[in-house]
Amino acid sequence: MLNEAVIKQELRENTNKLIEYIREVDNYVLLRRPSIYVWSIMDCYEHIEKLEKSLKKIFLGKTEKTERNPTEKLEKIRNRFSDFEHKLTAGEPIQPKGEFQDKEQVMREIKNNREELLSLIHDGTWADLCLGYEQSLLGFLTKIEWLYFCIFHSDRHLHQMKEIEGRLVKIGN
Repeated sequence: MLNEAVIKQELRENTNKLIEYIREVDNYVLLRRPSIYVWSIMDCYEHIEKLEKSLKKIFLGKTEKTERNPTEKLEKIRNRFSDFEHKLTAGEPIQPKGEFQDKEQVMREIKNNREELLSLIHDGTWADLCLGYEQSLLGFLTKIEWLYFCIFHSDRHLHQMKEIEGRLVKIGN
């Protein structure tokens, strides 16, 4: 059963996967794009960081207790992000702009953002419905659904980053 401790552990494990991956990849590879139409690995990290930073505002915004199951949309979120055949497009505010150049900065930003999000769930508030932003495909989400959105979203991008790395290796960087 999901509870606050489980949520926090799963997000921290996912954070460690993100950090371990970037730590292992060569700086040159992090910044390279396989083509002008494909993000670099660092672009993916910047996109994740921008999205997750925006969640802090959502968590601090208007929320309310909900009558629905607070995990009702998890399967839909998981399915959306695990369908690698379906291309998803990032909105302008969370598109990378080439702001990240340093892997230490990225690791710090990702870890700090996630710890801040975790600090905003306590005493059962993880089940609160966030009313400050309505996700275009999923509607209003609870804090737990947003946290799993982060996990599934970053898993999707880890898959993408490994594909980018593979393409760069194939073309010889």
